[in-house]
Amino acid sequence: MKKFDLSIYKNPVPYFYLYDVYIKENNLVKESFLIKIGVTPGSYRKCRKGELNIGEKVIEQLSRYFNFRVPSNTMIDEIEKFLNKVYYNMYYKIYDSYDDDLEYINELINSNYVCFPIIDLINLYLKIS
Repeated sequence: MKKFDLSIYKNPVPYFYLYDVYIKENNLVKESFLIKIGVTPGSYRKCRKGELNIGEKVIEQLSRYFNFRVPSNTMIDEIEKFLNKVYYNMYYKIYDSYDDDLEYINELINSNYVCFPIIDLINLYLKIS
């Protein structure tokens, strides 16, 4: 059986890919948008590659603009444990905590965390199963 590993979300680099999509979806010119929110395009590119240690600050600025919350490392660990529990329960067809799990997933979705894609996927998986 597979297990979720969300340790990649403890590093700010994967969030840059999400924000690249949001910048493109909102038809923003990336360089002028970044300058407008106080991020130099050169530092953005270096942070995206993981070459600069200020990536967390850049992600915070982007999160404020797009109204997302960056989860702490302990919250990421909590989400990881929860997702593994849900997957285990669905894999072995244990449905006694289904309603509680669905309610907690909705709370996570409403919390507007920046790692929402994985939360949305487990929500879909839970509803399909």
